[in-house]
Amino acid sequence: MVDSKRYQDWLNYAKQDIRAAKILKDHDCGWNLVAFQCQQAVEKALKAFILYKSGEIPTSHSLLYLNKLAANYLPELSKYLKDSSFLNQFYIETRYPPENPLLLSEEIGLECLRIAEEIVAHLEIILTKTEAENA
Repeated sequence: MVDSKRYQDWLNYAKQDIRAAKILKDHDCGWNLVAFQCQQAVEKALKAFILYKSGEIPTSHSLLYLNKLAANYLPELSKYLKDSSFLNQFYIETRYPPENPLLLSEEIGLECLRIAEEIVAHLEIILTKTEAENA
């Protein structure tokens, strides 16, 4: 499979991940799954922005790395470094059954959702505004 080179596709997938996280939350499917979907949403939104700016899709899954890369293009995005670091821990830990399971509280799950919604919405505004200016 070849990843799309259209940043809009990446942004749409990020928004789908947000919707999935909300559905998982509403159906009490587990905060680990909510946290993972939130991590995925931010990863895809950051990749959408980086793709728009550079024409390249980074292969990294590290939100901290992707956020720093995005901030090279738009320094205001560095305000999300702490949040990216927080969400980053849920990429691997929530996907595979570890020896000592990571049991997330509702508070942490809701914080993941708040962060993901904020970052994805901010990047969507930036990309939409930039696209309109270039039209």
